[in-house]
Amino acid sequence: MTSRNQQNFHCHCRIMSKSYDGAESFAHSDIYFDETLIDPVVAASLLRYRNTVYFSNPASKLLRINMTVRWSGEDGTPWIGSVGVWKGPSGYSCLTNVPGRLANDTFIGLVFEKGNIHYYESIVFVRLRV
Repeated sequence: MTSRNQQNFHCHCRIMSKSYDGAESFAHSDIYFDETLIDPVVAASLLRYRNTVYFSNPASKLLRINMTVRWSGEDGTPWIGSVGVWKGPSGYSCLTNVPGRLANDTFIGLVFEKGNIHYYESIVFVRLRV
């Protein structure tokens, strides 16, 4: 699970937590700051799909700009790759899997707030091949 760090405690980054019982409980030892995931305090998205964890947010410490999708192995650490989706103003995002027409087509979808001056000017959908 990922949570925004509302007061920027410790860093301008995401708070992460892991549960090993279907989200019935979260041990304190499994709650941590992920300093790789810089964040301007915004709703982000996590998606686990085909043994990969994907994460989306505006990757900036202070401004809602630079919508980025990152990916990692099965457990979410370390983040091994990223792709910039939009450098301009961007806000809330949500990831989903998107079935392809062929068996080997694998996509994820990203819905996010996007703008040229303000992040809330439009809501767009982007399909990314993975």
